[in-house]
Amino acid sequence: MGFDDLIVPHPDAGGAPARPCFEIVLHYDRPRATIAEDLGRALALFVERAGGDFGWSKSNVMKRAARADADAATLVKRFVSGPAFAKPGNVGLELHSGDRAVDCRVPSLEVFSEERKDRRALLCRTFVRLCLPPEADARDLAIACAAASPPFSGHAGYSWYWDSGDTRMERELGRRRELLLDHPGASWSDPFTFYPFIGQGLTQIGWLTFLGAALRLRAGALDGLDVAPVADGIVIAAGPAPRFAGDLAPYHAVGRALAPLRLPDAAIELLDIAGLDDPAEIRAWYLRFFGE
Repeated sequence: MGFDDLIVPHPDAGGAPARPCFEIVLHYDRPRATIAEDLGRALALFVERAGGDFGWSKSNVMKRAARADADAATLVKRFVSGPAFAKPGNVGLELHSGDRAVDCRVPSLEVFSEERKDRRALLCRTFVRLCLPPEADARDLAIACAAASPPFSGHAGYSWYWDSGDTRMERELGRRRELLLDHPGASWSDPFTFYPFIGQGLTQIGWLTFLGAALRLRAGALDGLDVAPVADGIVIAAGPAPRFAGDLAPYHAVGRALAPLRLPDAAIELLDIAGLDDPAEIRAWYLRFFGE
């Protein structure tokens, strides 16, 4: 089976399908003021190495992407240094390639961040999702991005890229639930599913799994795993190359070792994944590599 066999057509003529991709996902639980400079470096690095035109841009308050008014490097710099990023509230940026606004193609990048005060503390959560063609040799790039902007946690490997604001595409993915269940090496492709739980633990195990300094201190013995330092944390590789399915023993080995870092049960109960309607089924999917 090739990558083209994993494309999920859009239910509407002319709509953008969900295409397989290689994703790099990084999570941050620190105030934006403390990550802005590093995050800007990581995004600029990705844009430089990814190629592509990144010709379409969308903020978190736009319903549809518009033609970008500058090159990707300029848009990224403007985003992390702009007034919206510097003050509390929600802020987001998505850049993607393609011939049309609705033709969401990789390379792409998406950033969303929430920062607000509650009664007890400052709530900070930011995710970055960087997508490339599935055949990309992107191990070095993923590690370089995490080194440039050290995350709380993150992962890299196979997934699907689609317009996560397209509810009809989301329902279509739900109708094809077997695609996710038959390819357990792939991560769930909507970054907003796990965003509310940033800072609570590992959201997903990938081909590459990143632990920031805080999680590294909580991790147990990692003997026998492919571990390398990245900034003040580590990256753990599940085998020599990413996999959608097949022999996933290395993924299971990483998951079992990192099981103490998984999300708490209360968070797992709140996960919403298209096509997995039974809470027990969602729990089993999330825990598939953690050995529970």
